[in-house]
Amino acid sequence: MFLVTGIISAIISLMVESEIISGIFGILSFVLLWCIRELKEQTKRVKKGWFPENPNRKN
Repeated sequence: MFLVTGIISAIISLMVESEIISGIFGILSFVLLWCIRELKEQTKRVKKGWFPENPNRKN
């Protein structure tokens, strides 16, 4: 979901003529694509025991 939305935002960013809207979509694209990496890193940190797993989370 993050990947598809990030790619769509990047394409919109390149197609829009307004610099402000293009910048907003560019930043949104970067954030969404960065989330993919960060979610993987968070999983690794929890497995290493650096941060506790959410006890209220339902699997």
